[in-house]
Amino acid sequence: MPNLSFEVSGLVDDEDVNPADVAEVLLTSDKFGAGWTSATDFSLLEEYCEEAGLKISPAYTSQAPMSGLLTMLARIGNSAIVWSDNILKIIPYTDETVGSYVPDLTVRYDLTYDDFIADPETAPVKINRKRQADAYNAVKVE
Repeated sequence: MPNLSFEVSGLVDDEDVNPADVAEVLLTSDKFGAGWTSATDFSLLEEYCEEAGLKISPAYTSQAPMSGLLTMLARIGNSAIVWSDNILKIIPYTDETVGSYVPDLTVRYDLTYDDFIADPETAPVKINRKRQADAYNAVKVE
């Protein structure tokens, strides 16, 4: 048998791509994606990954839930998937400037004791835990 070599090219040029672009194509493609028609905003993830130098070359060879694929892309980009203002967004967790990417560190809430419904004489958040001796444990022994 002869030794044959093949070069395979995909839907993108011969270089790695931004995870935000992969997420966009996976959601919106009517050929192999979800056919998503709702609004998305992956601009923060795209800018963060570009500045951090995060590029990927995914090879999806079998079917998988879209939620799992998006979660994987968000983890690669150190980000969270958020549904806000009827738009699906992927927002990076970073709190430091990366290149020209500057995260939004605006404080949205300033919670005090008055914001919690509780007895004024007790702590606003109370945690009840069983004693370790009372916790259910199952150990299989062979």
